[in-house]
Amino acid sequence: MEEINVRLKRLADSVYTDAVIEEDYADGATVFRIDIGGKTLTGEDDDYFTAFGKLRDSLLEKGFGLCCAGAMLNAGQSGMMAGSDMVYLVRKGEKPALSDRVWIFEEKTPDSFPDSEAQRKFFEEWINSI
Repeated sequence: MEEINVRLKRLADSVYTDAVIEEDYADGATVFRIDIGGKTLTGEDDDYFTAFGKLRDSLLEKGFGLCCAGAMLNAGQSGMMAGSDMVYLVRKGEKPALSDRVWIFEEKTPDSFPDSEAQRKFFEEWINSI
């Protein structure tokens, strides 16, 4: 098990707080856990980025935004990155450069906190723009 220090933003009042995400593996799946207000939220999937997205969506439902690269609207993975802990931060109309590749949990302060569906939609729009 690995512990990842993250920053959360409570969306109701924009207060930031530090938290710890536990990263574990079970039966070939990545499992993320975080304790918020005495409640444990999880994200689990065979794919690392999908497991991350499930945890991020659970946090959003509880009113918290995750302040890291993987939670940004323009974060996405190419097919060859599947299963890794890296994402590209892409811009419409531009192919990504190696310098656009970052660790999912790299601290960032997003302008907005999209859910996984909005992120997937942006990534599809980006693909169609290049």
